[in-house]
Amino acid sequence: MSISIYKCKKILFTSWRGALLFAAIITFLPGFSAADEWHYKDVVVGDRAAGMGGAYSAIADTPEGAYYNPAGIVYSVGRSLSVSVNAYRQSWTTYDSVLGGGDWNRKSSSLVPNFFGMIQPMGKGKIAFSYAVPDVIEEDQNQIFYNINNIDTYVINLSNLDKTYKLGPSYAQKLSDTLSVGATLYLHYRQEKLVLNQYLLFNDTTYEWSNTNLRRTEYGVHPKVGFMWSPVDKMSFGLTISKVEIFESDARTQSIVRTDSSLSSLTDTADPTITTSDDERKYPLSVSLGSAWFPSESLLLSCDLDYFAKISSQNRQDVLNFSIGAEYYQSEKYAYRGGFYTNMTSSADLTSGVANQVDQVHMYGIAASIVRFTRTTSMSFGFNYAFGKGDAQPISNDTTIYDSKVETLTLFMSGAYSF
Repeated sequence: MSISIYKCKKILFTSWRGALLFAAIITFLPGFSAADEWHYKDVVVGDRAAGMGGAYSAIADTPEGAYYNPAGIVYSVGRSLSVSVNAYRQSWTTYDSVLGGGDWNRKSSSLVPNFFGMIQPMGKGKIAFSYAVPDVIEEDQNQIFYNINNIDTYVINLSNLDKTYKLGPSYAQKLSDTLSVGATLYLHYRQEKLVLNQYLLFNDTTYEWSNTNLRRTEYGVHPKVGFMWSPVDKMSFGLTISKVEIFESDARTQSIVRTDSSLSSLTDTADPTITTSDDERKYPLSVSLGSAWFPSESLLLSCDLDYFAKISSQNRQDVLNFSIGAEYYQSEKYAYRGGFYTNMTSSADLTSGVANQVDQVHMYGIAASIVRFTRTTSMSFGFNYAFGKGDAQPISNDTTIYDSKVETLTLFMSGAYSF
């Protein structure tokens, strides 16, 4: 039989043990249920763009241009195909001295083809089709804490998956010799799956066990409109405007708690608590402005500013990120790319004495890759490393602010083919 969240709270809070367990279930759950709602630049998508730290809005003349600025694909040479694979992606989140004086560590690892795209001529312009995975979390966590107040052993087993997919066509056309316009219409699909098991063994040998299962899917569209302007030789500017609109969302959470039979006040919680929601998540309006300069035939420099508007209903702040990139051709066969970028959080500063606040960690990243060319193909190998430190409150209803550190490392390879 199903019971309401209100009834579950009433039953659990009949003892201090129930209150502690409920805090663990309800508070850790929001942190897991979304991979990263408060950053907007977690995965640098594409082949050429990935090696340049995402500073690509004013270049965009390869298939990943459909993602960064669709107006740029009209400048591609002939037909082209690009595939990018994150050969290895690992992320670490550490909350210092959270439980019993021990650190709480979260790890995520994945192997994801994060971009596929192709371009070909169509009429007076170019058409493209692309697939991108701009955000992914895959956690499989097992951790044990000891001697927390009256708790002898606290065990957490976690499996967490959160992926966002973009899939759709693009079209670009020149309006003049110096100006082009383009548009991309992505289908947006996001999938979340969470299984969280927690076991508490108390000093008097009684125990409590809980299981939480979350499933959520959302569908929407992500239109992008872009402009490319080259007022003078060897210099270009790009502008991209986009916003995700969700038209269907479905979430279902099931939680169950079982206790030692001697804890008669909590035995009713063996019935599962089931909640459902069709609330549609809000995404910010995004505006990207880029510039690129070709000081010589062998060197390219670029810079992007990415603005994400605030969402007042979700207490998200305005965010401004930037990225700078460079590409140097050593010869006709080899090139080197590098970049630096920011991934600032949209969460507000944490306030002392207030509980249940969102983590605030600003991220900074570096990227580099080496490229090998033939007459019609290219192959890239590179890495991306991002890091940040900040404040967090991973435990619900606790006003304590803990130090938090986040790191991500991505090793990628990609290939392109022109024909």
